[in-house]
Amino acid sequence: MIMYKELEKLSKTESGRQKQIHYNPTWNYFKELIKEELHSEEGSRIYAKRKIDVEPVFGRLKSVFGVRRVHVRGNRAVQTEVGFLFMSMNLTKLAKNLASKTSHTQKPHSDFFILIVFKTEITVWFYLKLLFAQPLLFPTSNSLFPDCRVNCLSSVLISRL
Repeated sequence: MIMYKELEKLSKTESGRQKQIHYNPTWNYFKELIKEELHSEEGSRIYAKRKIDVEPVFGRLKSVFGVRRVHVRGNRAVQTEVGFLFMSMNLTKLAKNLASKTSHTQKPHSDFFILIVFKTEITVWFYLKLLFAQPLLFPTSNSLFPDCRVNCLSSVLISRL
């Protein structure tokens, strides 16, 4: 009897109505169609390429840069924000290439190499945070920069020195 009451409670919505399950045969048809295409020879080949070409870029955006979503609305603004993110990734790659070309005698994972990459990533992260941060995120007085209309992160850093 106790089990019946628990099941009865779980089967009801918050308003007391019976929960319902809807089945969409069209959705399931297209789901099966896509599954067949993915398991075909050509689909498997294309899907395998995707893991090499696309997935690492977005994985790096999520893990290294901490990007889970965009902070703006509208196609143009989203394209701009994503463009800045990809530009920062390209700058990181450029720093790695420059570090490896300028230091032929040093190993790729030497202190110099790590310092160049770290400085580049920190600089890019700093400017991206400054660019996309809300003005109230860093409340300061503009006594150091009276002409600045927006509270700047640089004024926070300078005022703490």
